[in-house]
Amino acid sequence: MRIPHVVTIAGSDSGGGAGIQADLKTFSAFKTFGMSVVTALTAQNTQGVSAIHTPPAEFLQQQFQCLAQDIRIDGIKLGMLSNSENVRVVTECVREWRKTHEGEVVLDPVMVSSAGSVLLEEEAIDRVIHELLPLASIVTPNIPEAKQIFYHAQVPNMTADTIQGRAIMAQGLTKLGAENALVKGGHGPLSTSELEQQLGELGFYTVMEECDSVGTACARERNAAALLSDEKSAIEELGSLLGVSVYKRDSCYLALCRSASDYYFMQSPHHSWNVDVLYEASRQRTTFFVLPFVSTSATHGTGCTLSAAVCAASAQGLPLRAAILKALLYMQQALASSLHDLGHGPGSLDHAACVVTRAVPRRTEHTPYPLITLLPSRSWPLWHAYTRHPFVVQMMSGELPLASLLWFLRQDYLYLRHYSRVWSKAGANPECTAYDMTKFSAMANAIAKETQVHVQVCESLGIPGEELELTQESRATMAYSRFMLDASDAGLLSLLVSLASCAFGYAEMGLWAKRHQAPNLAAPYQRWIDEYSGEEYQSMAHDMLEYLEAYVERVMPSVEQVDRLQTIWDTATRLEIGMWDEALAMGQST
Repeated sequence: MRIPHVVTIAGSDSGGGAGIQADLKTFSAFKTFGMSVVTALTAQNTQGVSAIHTPPAEFLQQQFQCLAQDIRIDGIKLGMLSNSENVRVVTECVREWRKTHEGEVVLDPVMVSSAGSVLLEEEAIDRVIHELLPLASIVTPNIPEAKQIFYHAQVPNMTADTIQGRAIMAQGLTKLGAENALVKGGHGPLSTSELEQQLGELGFYTVMEECDSVGTACARERNAAALLSDEKSAIEELGSLLGVSVYKRDSCYLALCRSASDYYFMQSPHHSWNVDVLYEASRQRTTFFVLPFVSTSATHGTGCTLSAAVCAASAQGLPLRAAILKALLYMQQALASSLHDLGHGPGSLDHAACVVTRAVPRRTEHTPYPLITLLPSRSWPLWHAYTRHPFVVQMMSGELPLASLLWFLRQDYLYLRHYSRVWSKAGANPECTAYDMTKFSAMANAIAKETQVHVQVCESLGIPGEELELTQESRATMAYSRFMLDASDAGLLSLLVSLASCAFGYAEMGLWAKRHQAPNLAAPYQRWIDEYSGEEYQSMAHDMLEYLEAYVERVMPSVEQVDRLQTIWDTATRLEIGMWDEALAMGQST
């Protein structure tokens, strides 16, 4: 799947909390490729803006055209535009782009910074309203910015004291030309009682409570208007996935993000809520997004971040309301993890709060096998001691005592029976799909064939199959086989890694021994090397490698899980070494 390409046309914040810096961090957090067109440069820190430098508007145009001529742009976020001439140029660029592209244009009407610095010249505001606003897919003002727009557009009597007032504001912004409008309520949080009252006035009577006074009917059952339809919309699907309750009444929707205060046992009182209101003109539909208010002074860059998140989520293919919900939940995490100690003024959001560190790199053309590159590399001396063991060195030179080989073949025969059992056991794991079971069955059959080679070599050396079956497990064999069986109970990934050191170690050792072996080796030694360097075994090992790496890509283990896998890998490798140490020792003692 192609990574979406999104561009921010905005100012630079040298402090890193807002502007293109915040936008690019947000684009990365949403796994989109971010680009920037710089409208202005600010000398700025957490305490305010001390200077602004605005490059010529022609240079702004050159930046955008340079990008558009070479790279597909899937979405545009507009932020600080600085002056009237910049607004004119950006309007031309967006209008031209819209002729051939269907991506969203998200307008964040930046006028004043959170520290109070004026970021848009007065004469430019009229141009934004009359020229740029009609090109926007969505405009995302906070309450003060929305009031500024209405003041300059000479629209009287707009108030945001209630959520109904914010809905009227959002609708009013679409009448000025925007396709959709999101009025952000961060400047006017509501108490629980205020929220309940105002939601009730809109017809959402009981959504804040679980049950009625006698505890017999769920609120949703009593309020038929709040029931979801059988056919879920994108916002309902996403809400269900992310734990957000979605209610409907006529042409109004309510997306309610619960907080810890909704659960009595958590004893986490919560006193205020943030309500953002979206109005979609083409659908004549209003959606109220209700989330717990995060009380923090580190709010620098909130507007930039939210609009960038909406742009990125939309570019990923989410419908507008679902994109906004995803963006708001990202904002919740970024605010809750905000950086209070950044400087002497208000801190910034933590844009990486939702970014999970990959313990295993992605599979790519250049890194096709990241897990099995990582595990041996983290304990390279151990891996080298295993795959270049004296047992193997003596085997390929013909100097290995025959008694050592016979001891090992007997014990390895017993070990391989356990090894095949574990592969069969893997197919019974509840995590398995039908495809997984087919793979595991094939691996068990391949190991059964390998076991037969051991039987044939032993028979050629005078050890009949009946005698082989009577072999007693040695300490090394017993330790290794019991370790595998124990690991098989720890989950499918642990099981696979416990088997991997053997499979890949022998594939490595077989090819290395084949390349460096002495000429005219005795038949038992040559057959053993040929078995593990041969196409059949190498193909089996490669199939296992492909399967394991694909499975890891699917489940994305955490850093802690990979640390546990490393312990399993290292233990299996030590036990492999132990079996060869034992075979050498027993050969020298006879």
